[in-house]
Amino acid sequence: MFGNCARKLFIVAIVLLASVVFAGNEIVQWKKVEGNWVKQIVDTNSDATAIAGDVGDHLFATGPSGTYFYYPIGASWMKMEVNDEHYLSMDTYRNVSTKMVGIRADGGFERVEFNSNQWQITAIPNSDPNNYVQVAAATVSTNAAIVLDSSGGILTWWADSPLVPADATGMNFEVIFSTDHVIAGGGVHLFLSGAGNTDFNWHDGSLDVSDKSYDSFAWNDEVNGAGTTAFALVSSEVGTPSEIDYLYHDGGFNTTEISDSNDGIVDLAAWSYDCFATDSSSTYLLDTADAITWTKLTVTDDSYQQLATPGFVEDEHELFALSYDVSTSSRANTPIPNPNNLDGAAANVVLSWNSGVGAVSHNVYIGEDEGTVADATITSPEFEGNQAGNSYDPENLIPGTIYYWRIDEVQADDSVVAGDVWVLSVSGYETLDDFEDYADTANLETIWSVAGGAVINLEEVVAMDRKSLKLDYDNTGAIVSEISFSPAVTDWRVKDAMSFGLWFRGVAGNSNEDLSVTFESNSGSQIQTLEYAIDNDDFSNDAWHERMIDYQDISVDLSNITKVTLSVGDGVSAGVGTIYIDNLGLFACRPGGLEADINGDCVVDINDIAAMAQNWLQIRAF
Repeated sequence: MFGNCARKLFIVAIVLLASVVFAGNEIVQWKKVEGNWVKQIVDTNSDATAIAGDVGDHLFATGPSGTYFYYPIGASWMKMEVNDEHYLSMDTYRNVSTKMVGIRADGGFERVEFNSNQWQITAIPNSDPNNYVQVAAATVSTNAAIVLDSSGGILTWWADSPLVPADATGMNFEVIFSTDHVIAGGGVHLFLSGAGNTDFNWHDGSLDVSDKSYDSFAWNDEVNGAGTTAFALVSSEVGTPSEIDYLYHDGGFNTTEISDSNDGIVDLAAWSYDCFATDSSSTYLLDTADAITWTKLTVTDDSYQQLATPGFVEDEHELFALSYDVSTSSRANTPIPNPNNLDGAAANVVLSWNSGVGAVSHNVYIGEDEGTVADATITSPEFEGNQAGNSYDPENLIPGTIYYWRIDEVQADDSVVAGDVWVLSVSGYETLDDFEDYADTANLETIWSVAGGAVINLEEVVAMDRKSLKLDYDNTGAIVSEISFSPAVTDWRVKDAMSFGLWFRGVAGNSNEDLSVTFESNSGSQIQTLEYAIDNDDFSNDAWHERMIDYQDISVDLSNITKVTLSVGDGVSAGVGTIYIDNLGLFACRPGGLEADINGDCVVDINDIAAMAQNWLQIRAF
């Protein structure tokens, strides 16, 4: 079905360079479904250094370039930028909305929450000193959180109706201890571990846990009324290095050593009676029905540098994991295009990946059925061949089709390391400009020019994905506001395209204006202006509107479109206002051709459900 011909060398070189630039850690989700572990990649090219899982499938991740929130749509993950702050540590708590408590790189302590369809940041009142180093967030309706400052002071922050003191309101601090500890909190309960001892504290007292000091805790809270529990990783300074203890309160604190656990464990995450643990080579689930007899189940043969449990759904084990640098993995990794990209790839996409450690060649598989690709062997129709390079041109991909592909790594001894199955969603349209690649307004202005009363800015809040073009127009004096660009794709006959389209969004208070587009072909030798049909309230409506122009209405040469101009105004009225423009492209259908095509890619599929659900989730689900 697919050819094996290579693309031009410079295209391959660009793809290979991209695969190096975007190499990084993977964020994955594991679920135990019907007795089997199922892995889904959340973000393959993430620079995340910390993750915090919330109830259900929600996830916060932070890295040097920012902080992000992930939530699932169907089989894919949506990624929302929270803000441009990098948090040193973070945790989640919840009441009505999805919220995070985080410590910024400069030491500030903040609450981040989704409210009124946008992320909002609230600085938590400072204590002296205000350079915080660790946070353990509660998960109760009191919105309590616990933080450790640089002097070793442990404080509780709360809002609304705190448990301690009962008559306090607002946003407050209470100093709990003033000694160096690591902390783990749940509700108003708190584990504190210092240089030689561990204490358990709640709002009206504390208990000595044992004479051991623990490097880290995985909070376990109360299970079936049996008492407060936690898993703890023993410090290398006291006891056996990397020993895992199960701590439980039954009239006093007791410890149970988990068998077969002193093997280099570096991270823990717990829920109920179960504990996830990872060492330098593997990840395990340690579970028990009676807190005495422990079973160690291998989740995967990957090793993760951090684990975060989002909770359990219908008794199914579930966790998020942040891998070590995937350059240490023996499996093929870091696929391009990103399998979680809901916008889809171009039909002429070249696939690439980072080679697994020790790989001397690669077996390539691709097809339209996920299960068939997962089970395929070198005798299957899905097998495309063995090759030395880590890029592949599948050729002849059909627009609007979802494919699945897999790369197995062949080692020098002829052993094979099976790869993950990645999704390849082929777009039903050709993107002309979605504004995602611009760094700032200055960068935008190198491609887009303005005339008349137009002013443009790169917008990073109001957008269909992450970025859009903000157009401020001022037609005072009976002028027209115009913006223009020269598209990189000049031959508009590609991919069976039938129309040109864009999305725009108005702002309340705008007067309604004319919106037209001018096409120039062959460097201006042919020019045609067409006006969009605009409803009476489109310019004052803050919803996104799609507008398309049928190729049958375009008379200029479609094989060489050299300039596109968008105009606001009719040259008579003097309107002033703002609109946002996004996702200019060529579509493989005619205007109004598919009523259920929510995202306008000329294909009715799960991506339309995602487009419909994205705004609903942002408004309703948090």
